[in-house]
Formats: sequence, structure tokens, C-alpha cells
Amino acid sequence: MPRPPHFRRPNRSPFATHYRRVPGEGPDGQVKVMLIGERPGEEEARRGRPFIGTSGKYLDICLDAAAIPRKDIYITNLVKDFTAYGKPTRAEIARDHDELVMEILIHDPEIIGLVGGWSVEEVLAKEKAEMDKVHGVPVRVTELFGGELTYSSLTSERAGMSGDRGGWVVLPMLHPANAIYTPDVLGNVLEDVLTLGRLMDGEIGVVEDEYEGKGKVDYRIVTEEELNGVLY
Repeated sequence: MPRPPHFRRPNRSPFATHYRRVPGEGPDGQVKVMLIGERPGEEEARRGRPFIGTSGKYLDICLDAAAIPRKDIYITNLVKDFTAYGKPTRAEIARDHDELVMEILIHDPEIIGLVGGWSVEEVLAKEKAEMDKVHGVPVRVTELFGGELTYSSLTSERAGMSGDRGGWVVLPMLHPANAIYTPDVLGNVLEDVLTLGRLMDGEIGVVEDEYEGKGKVDYRIVTEEELNGVLY
């Protein structure tokens, strides 16, 4: 049968999946906490929102358990689009790097949760993140991205404020996607989010080592009693 004159062969299947870019999500201004993940998954890319797929559901469960309202924190990723599961390429990270830096400057977080080893490696400029050792342990840093972003009065409204000891408190966190394939990991993911909640509430913190005044830092988690003993 001849085709009608108006017939046009479609360039692609009408059932092809359309993936959207996934920007950060959260309050417009300054926030206490920013979470930086790695890259969105397929569900996030379909809907254009970060952490709303299966791993996002795990994250929401943990945030609820820690009494952290998701609406109060800013959530983003190193890379803003989905092309495949796996580690983001250097080209992808470089492409979205300036946007991530601007997100940090605009939202000026006190605490940055780095969700996943690839996020830890990139933001803290680590060659290899040993997540089994560093997850859930808060550190205070004055530089991000290998010194590209430095904490100062030029980068933070909090710098110089009473009680601000300078720098960002950074918390490496296990990615909730790990629990999809290894359910036992969910307990560790939950513990990291509970630690985040304790940091937000001031129940724990990063303690500066006062010995010899060399600025050495003790990165262990301290109890509320220990923290009060240091501060008061």
C-alpha cells in the first residue's frame, strides 16, 4: 500500500524514555545542611528531582527517623543528569562543577553531607575514599575541591559570627542506593543520617585539639557531655 503524502517516519520511538536534567532542590537561601550526592538515577531523571527513586525513599525513611524535615535541607548531586549507572566521568563532573560551586556559595551551608564515595573524593579532593572508615565521622575543613573554594568572609555570611569556628563541617555518608542490593547496609545508612541530625542539633561536633595550639583536629564523634565540657 502506498504511503499517504503526509506520512513521516518518526525519528525515534514514541515510547523512548525522556530524561530530564536534575537540578538541586531545597530552600532558596541559606541552609544549615546541604547534601551532595553523586548522580541522579532513572526515576530522578524522568521527573527532574533529586533522590526520589528507590534510594530517595530510603533516604526519606532515614530523614524521618532522624527528625530532619527534607524541606529544610538542600539536596543536589555532583552531576545533574542521568546517562548510565556508574561513576560519573571527569567530563561530566567538570561540566557541572561551576553550578555545584554556586550552589554552595548561594546556600552557604554549615554542614555538608557527602552522600557516596565519589562525592567524598571529588569535594574533599581525595584520591580514594575508604568509606568503611570515614562514613559517619564529621570533619571540619576550610577548603573544598582541593582549595578552589576556601572558607572566608567572602564565601560565607557565617564567617566571623559569634560561635562560628570557621570552615564547613563535612560528613561523609553512605549512599542509600547501597541498601537496594545489600539491605543490611541500611542500618549503617540510617546511623549516618542520625549523626547528621545530632550535628544539626548540636548534640555532637568536631572538637579542636587544644594541645600545643597547633590546630590539630580530633575527628572522633563526642557525646553531648564531652562537648559541653569543651565549650563551657
